[in-house]
Amino acid sequence: LAERFRLSYHRERREYQVTVVILGKTGMRLARLPDDSPRFRSTQVPLPDGGVRITMTGKVADLFPVMGSFGGFRQPVDETGLDGIYTWVRDQPAAGAGMTSQEASRESFTNMLEAAGLKLETRTVPKETIVVDHIEKAPTGN
Repeated sequence: LAERFRLSYHRERREYQVTVVILGKTGMRLARLPDDSPRFRSTQVPLPDGGVRITMTGKVADLFPVMGSFGGFRQPVDETGLDGIYTWVRDQPAAGAGMTSQEASRESFTNMLEAAGLKLETRTVPKETIVVDHIEKAPTGN
C-alpha cells in the first residue's frame, strides 16, 4: 500500500469515549446457564401494547453487536468479569410520542441490563490510532 498508493501514516494516542458494562451494587441477578448451552439465540414475541418481548441467550459480550445497532453505546467494553451464558429478556415498547424506535430500544436495553444487576458507564480512554497523512486516489502501476 505504501508503494502503490504512496501511503504515509503515523500512530498516535487519542482519547475515545467507550461504554463500559460493569457489575452493579447487587451483582449479577441472572442465573448462569450450563456452559454447553447454545449461544446466541434470539426470539421475539409480540406484546399486546404493540411492543415486543425479546429473549436472547448468550454471554455479556454477545450483546455488544445488538448494542451497536441502537446508537449511543460507544465501543462497548465488558468489565463484569462474567464468563457465563445467560438468558436476557427485555420488553421493548412501541415507540411512543416524542421517542424514536431507536431511543425506545436503547432505553429498554439499558433497563434489561440494570434488571440483570449490571450498569453502564461512559468513559474516555486513550487508544492507539493510525492516522493517514497522505494517500493517492489512484494506485501506481504494478
